[in-house]
Amino acid sequence: MNAKVEILLRQHIERLERDIADRDQSSFNGTRQNPWHSELDKVDLKNIASLREGRIPVYGDHMNMDNDLEMSEFGDLTEATRGYNPWPKDPAGKNFETEE
Repeated sequence: MNAKVEILLRQHIERLERDIADRDQSSFNGTRQNPWHSELDKVDLKNIASLREGRIPVYGDHMNMDNDLEMSEFGDLTEATRGYNPWPKDPAGKNFETEE
């Protein structure tokens, strides 16, 4: 694995960890107050595990189907490892991953 890919993996892990930390983590009697945030955390935690393995998360990780299509939010990783990004650019020129 080259240095660029390692940097991208680390940046995505850090971004996902920030996303989790920014969500409502409050609970009542052991049940999360915001079930939607709980589901988002499950997806992000699976993605973090894949990234730590050095693998680009795929949609099939989160569905009950055989789908090995790499997730669009990790298109920069696909481009760094395979030389192309299969996901089209936003025609407005915005990158939703890096905007605050």
